[in-house]
Amino acid sequence: MIYLVIGLVYCILEVDSPSPRGEEGAKTKYKHPRLPYYLLFLCCMNTIIYFSFQQIYIIFLSTFGVMTLLSFSLHVRLGWKHYQKLRSSNTTMTNNSKIALKFYYWHYITFLVIATPIWILDQFRCNKLLPYYNLLPFPLKGCTLHVVWHACAGLAAHTIIQFIIASRLDFLGKECQIKRILGILPVVTIKKTMNTAATTTTAQDDSNKKEKNNNYV
Repeated sequence: MIYLVIGLVYCILEVDSPSPRGEEGAKTKYKHPRLPYYLLFLCCMNTIIYFSFQQIYIIFLSTFGVMTLLSFSLHVRLGWKHYQKLRSSNTTMTNNSKIALKFYYWHYITFLVIATPIWILDQFRCNKLLPYYNLLPFPLKGCTLHVVWHACAGLAAHTIIQFIIASRLDFLGKECQIKRILGILPVVTIKKTMNTAATTTTAQDDSNKKEKNNNYV
């Protein structure tokens, strides 16, 4: 989970980096070119600390808490930008901000409203709830609230990633939309307009005509 949070920190800090699409052969210009090395070092340090003090749970909570607070402070600023954009602009591109904030709200619901209370209950009432876990029918027998916490935390991670994707597309000037995988899981994708499709079709037709003319010649 610490690696996930560190990855989210990187994505948020690079969400407004220049587009890699440029001249042929040109190198991609990142906003923070050395950031991956710093975060990789941080991952290694966290791993060493965890394995050195894995019996002391407070060490893990401290490192995870610090990285979570850093990620929280960064995505709050990004969410505030989307909120201000919605209030000050009436353009069609505000649709991206609406989608981004929708996933942002879902993130708080899944993480703070659902996942965190389950984690707290599991931490302080695990022994008392253990007999009830064993009474659950197959295949849920023995499934603890800690398992539910991880499932909810995973869903919260998914929603914050979609929030970052919508933010990135907004910065690149590409309109996005929400689609559902298997009709259930919402994801952010680039919206393909009719004009774009028509332009692509026209370009392909022109290319085919040029090839036919060259063959005749």
